[in-house]
Amino acid sequence: MKKLLFISFIGLLFGLTYFVPREQFTLLILLFTIAFVVMEMMKRLSFSLKEVFWIGLICRLLCMFEIPMLSDDYFRFLWDGSMTMNGVSPFECQPEVYIDKFVHSSYLKELYNGMNSKAYFSVYPPLNQLIFYLANLISGSNVLGGVIVIRIFLLVSEILLFKGLVKLLQSLKLDTSLVVYYFLNPMIIMELFVNVHMESIMLAGFVWMVIFLFRKQYLIAALAFFISVNGKLHTLMFIPLLLSFIPFKQFLKFILVFGFLLMMSFLPFINLELIQNMQSSFTLYFQSFEFNASLFYLIREVGFSVLAYDVIKTVGPILSFLSVLTILIVSWKKRGVEMKDFVWRSMVIFLVFLLFSTTVHPWYVSLALLLGLLNNFRSMVLWSLLILLTYATYLSDVYKENLYLVLLEYLTVGVVLLVEIRAKLISK
Repeated sequence: MKKLLFISFIGLLFGLTYFVPREQFTLLILLFTIAFVVMEMMKRLSFSLKEVFWIGLICRLLCMFEIPMLSDDYFRFLWDGSMTMNGVSPFECQPEVYIDKFVHSSYLKELYNGMNSKAYFSVYPPLNQLIFYLANLISGSNVLGGVIVIRIFLLVSEILLFKGLVKLLQSLKLDTSLVVYYFLNPMIIMELFVNVHMESIMLAGFVWMVIFLFRKQYLIAALAFFISVNGKLHTLMFIPLLLSFIPFKQFLKFILVFGFLLMMSFLPFINLELIQNMQSSFTLYFQSFEFNASLFYLIREVGFSVLAYDVIKTVGPILSFLSVLTILIVSWKKRGVEMKDFVWRSMVIFLVFLLFSTTVHPWYVSLALLLGLLNNFRSMVLWSLLILLTYATYLSDVYKENLYLVLLEYLTVGVVLLVEIRAKLISK
C-alpha cells in the first residue's frame, strides 16, 4: 500500500508540473485534490520521518526540470538578476523604462514579455537578489537554467526547514508526523518549489530562529531571523512579539545584530532613491493590488453599493494601519516565556495580517500553514487546499476572480478555524 501511494503521489505531482497549465482549472483542481487525499492517506499510514523526507525530496527533484506553468513571477526574478549583472540596481529599475536599453537582448525581451510587473520597482530583498544574480550567472542567461539554479537554493532551504520543523514539533510535544502536512503538501511543493517562490527561505529562517530563541542563543537567532526576512519581508511583523519574549538587554543585542546584517545586505543598493522606490512599490501594493481578499472584499462591495466606486485607495491604508495596531496589541499584551505561547501568538498575528490584506496569493498561506502545524490546527491544512480555487482567475485571458469560490474558501476555513480556536480555549 505504501509503495502504491508513493508512486501515485509522484505521478500526480509530475503531471501537475509538466502537463497542466493554470488555464486548465478543472483538471488542476482535480489533480490537486487527489494529491491531497493521497497525502492524508500517507499521514494516516504512519510513514516514518525518513520515508517522508525521501518522498518529499524525490518529488522535488523530479519536478526540477520544467519552467513553471502555474506562475509567471520567475520572469521578474530572472530580470532582476540580469539587471544586477548589467550593473543596474533592480531597486532603481522599472522594466518598462529600461527595456529600450536592452533591445539587442532576446533573453531580456523574453523576460520582459512574460513579466506581470513591468511598471513596478523590485521589492525582493538582497538575499533574493543574490540568488537571482547567481541564477543568471550560472545558467548563462538561460530561462530554464536560471529557474533550476533558484530551485537548488530552495531545495537546500526545504531540507533545513524539514529538520527544523521536526525539532520544533518535538519541543512542543506534538506528533512529528504533522511534518507530512508541510513537506508532502502539494500546494507547498508546487507553489514554493516548482513556482520558485522564495517563502522556503523565509520559513527555514523563521523555524531556526524560534529554535535558537528558546535555546537562549539570541545572536544566532538574530542571524536566522535576518535570513528569514531576507527571504521574504513578512516575518518583519514578528519584531514586536520578539520584544515580549527576549529580555530587554538581550533584545538590544538581537536587534543590533539583525539590523547590522540587514543594513550590510542593502549596502550595495542603498540610496535615497532606493527608499523612495520601495515605498512607492509598497504603496501600490496596499492601494492598487486586489486578489483573494477576505474583509476587504466585503468592504469593497459596500463601497460599490454606496459610493459606486472601488474604495481600495482609502480603505487599503486604513486596513494596513488596523493590522499594525492589532499586531502590536497581540505582541505586547503580556511577556511570554513558553514556545507554545510564542507560536500561538505568531499565528494570531499572521492571520490578522492576512485578514486585513487586500492581496492573498496561495504561497502567502505557507507561513499560516507552518504556524498552524506548530499549533496543531488542521484548518490551515484545509486552507492550503482551498486557496488553490483562486486559479479560477486564469480561466480567461482577462483575469477575473470567481467571488463565489472566494466566499466558499473563506467561509469553510473560517468555520473550521473558529471550531479549533473554541476547542483550544476550552482546553485551557
